[in-house]
Amino acid sequence: MRCCILFGEDFEEIEAVTQIDILRRGGVEIDIYGVGSLELKGKMGILLKTEKLFVKDNDIDINKYEGIIL
Repeated sequence: MRCCILFGEDFEEIEAVTQIDILRRGGVEIDIYGVGSLELKGKMGILLKTEKLFVKDNDIDINKYEGIIL
């Protein structure tokens, strides 16, 4: 199974890291997208480097994924 997860500026760090960790431990492939930037700062000031950039609709091929997490 493959899913993508999108993060924007001021994301909640514990929600971000926990989701990625649990899903990857469960064998789900996760692609991490940053909305507008590849490096985002969470509410507590922690920087998250994303793997892919989301700026416009066609930046994500929805046919690659079984799920999209917002």
